[in-house]
Amino acid sequence: MSTTAFCRILLVSVTVAILTLALMPAPPSSANLGWDKANHVVAMAVVMILALLSLRPVPRRVLLAGLYTLLLGALIEVLQALLTTTRCAEWSDLAADGAGILMVAGTLQLLHHRRTRFVNMGLMMSDEQN
Repeated sequence: MSTTAFCRILLVSVTVAILTLALMPAPPSSANLGWDKANHVVAMAVVMILALLSLRPVPRRVLLAGLYTLLLGALIEVLQALLTTTRCAEWSDLAADGAGILMVAGTLQLLHHRRTRFVNMGLMMSDEQN
């Protein structure tokens, strides 16, 4: 099994798990970081990473993964508003989801910038030289 296929299976599994936890009246304490917004940031950062690893290297891969992750966060908020009586939709939850997405995208951008700088300085070989 390829890494991409394995990551796709993990992405589906994590997506289902997050949806399940988000729609439970009270998620188990073991799935709680102690602050609801931290739960959102971490959950969506994990989804973003798995979505990135699930895609083949294509242009705008970060954008596609971010869109998938943000749509998942929006879906959770809509489902909480429609299907539960103990949970409610909050814009701040969606903002926390966006923070998780931006955290991953920003880290990738920083790593790419560092790698490019090291290649230009001759401290690291470029992909063409490998």
